[in-house]
Amino acid sequence: MATLAAGVLAACGTGDTNRSADPADTETEYIDGLPVSRSSAIFKFDLNNPEELAKFSDEIFTGTVVRKVKTEYLDEDGLDPLTVYEVQVDDNLDGTTPRTTMVGFGGGVTQNGKELLLPEGDDLLKPNRQYLFAGKRMSDGALDLVPIVGTDELDTATEEKVAERKYRAVGNR
Repeated sequence: MATLAAGVLAACGTGDTNRSADPADTETEYIDGLPVSRSSAIFKFDLNNPEELAKFSDEIFTGTVVRKVKTEYLDEDGLDPLTVYEVQVDDNLDGTTPRTTMVGFGGGVTQNGKELLLPEGDDLLKPNRQYLFAGKRMSDGALDLVPIVGTDELDTATEEKVAERKYRAVGNR
């Protein structure tokens, strides 16, 4: 699966990271016992503009993460993870997403299992949680997610209704 980052990013760089394995090190972020490295990027469109996101994305929908399926590595060193999830589609807002689909998240645990790589402002998806998804459908059938706004967690019914109205309005392009 190709990564969406290549099509979305104008420039990309890894932020400053302290790779200390010492959990007593308070400057390093840890998730599930792994040090976290966060990448920052410059995007070709305004992530906060729903119209630009809708124009860029093939599909926008709300869905519930069923499970993590696998992690693929986009480089031979295993330092560029792509985590693939199975998602139950709750509501198509734009596009023709099947009821169950696979989505690719640009980030995850490195192949050596020693580090968690994540986009700045984003976290791994969690099973049984509902999100607003946006992205490009890849040739292998998986949806490659737009970082940060392509994986907005919906934790209340109010947020879900606001998200649906916002993206339905711009989805009819």
